[in-house]
Amino acid sequence: MNILHVANNAAPQFGGAFRSIGLFRKAAVEHNNPTHCISFDDDPAKNPSVTEKDWSVIPTYKGALGRNYALISNRTARELSERVESSDIVCIHLLYRYHVIWAARCARRFGKPLIIVPHGGLDPYVFTYRSIRKRAWLKVYHNLLFRDSLVLYATDREREKAAAAVGNVAAKSLFWPMDEETCYLADTLPRLPSTPRRLLFVGRLHPCKRVLETVRAFCRMHDPGWQLVVIGPESREISSENLRAAAGAEWNHSVVYRGALDRPSLYAEYRGASALILASHKENFGHVVAEAMRFGLPVIISEDVDLCTVVRQAGAGLVVPVLSENDILDGLASFLRSTPDDLEKLGQAARSAAREKFDFRTFADSYNTILETLVNQQGRQTPEIHKSP
Repeated sequence: MNILHVANNAAPQFGGAFRSIGLFRKAAVEHNNPTHCISFDDDPAKNPSVTEKDWSVIPTYKGALGRNYALISNRTARELSERVESSDIVCIHLLYRYHVIWAARCARRFGKPLIIVPHGGLDPYVFTYRSIRKRAWLKVYHNLLFRDSLVLYATDREREKAAAAVGNVAAKSLFWPMDEETCYLADTLPRLPSTPRRLLFVGRLHPCKRVLETVRAFCRMHDPGWQLVVIGPESREISSENLRAAAGAEWNHSVVYRGALDRPSLYAEYRGASALILASHKENFGHVVAEAMRFGLPVIISEDVDLCTVVRQAGAGLVVPVLSENDILDGLASFLRSTPDDLEKLGQAARSAAREKFDFRTFADSYNTILETLVNQQGRQTPEIHKSP
């Protein structure tokens, strides 16, 4: 069974989608299903996947509405259409871009089963900006994208929130997993918490993640027993200079910026940390939350991180309703008073929940079963796939 993944900006600096596609690829390999990936990147040179034989990274040029609505040449379109025709199933990642319409039309033309993976693109938060354009886009292309397709969500919570935008469509939720290498290292590398205790923020420096609000709230705590370590690449919206301004006199003292780290360096940070914070406006999953939990770290997250249900049920940390910087401050004030024994108890609960919920082989089996069912049904409605409420 040949699987084709189509994405826009699936380079590592764009986070979740890139990591998720990697997990889908590994899961397919578990069942000997070949996979090819197409990415319509703004700058292919920044995507290391361009060197991989099963990736096609396509340069684009500006369309009538700018780079985000980019176009490709007719020759490239023909070549990529041939790729769709030779595939058994097409998975489209992310929404509101040219690649979505192109891939969906090709899949319909050649009668290929279609999976849509929104990666949070149907969360209510995304309609707080450019709402009219997005809602019009969804209305125009609703049948093309969602008729006889399967929408694959990372959590039940993501699926429930998305129903307001797309209605009653065929859908399934499946926790994204931890890859086996990460799980092995999380189980074998000893925890080495430091003094002062380290609170990690891991993620792209982007307003959606409330990173500046988190830094300011932490500085207002003035707790000498804790240090905030910020890890992640800069973005067009937030630079390291913006972080420095938010931290003020605490910069390079109680607030430290590590930049973007490779995996071994990040794992070393998990080993030495006492907790992780992510107060995002939206996260349809939150890979770093799951990863920190697997390393035995308690987490402080907003209710808008869709793993909040898992964290609450497991007693793996603190879930905070966040509307402002003051809400982050209140959550920190409660959490940072935790004793070492409290943190250890929360961390063990986090590790146990992550082992159960984010198991790779369980994911691989479920994912491949979904693919096989859709291909066997050749696009017909599958009884086993229930409707979103």
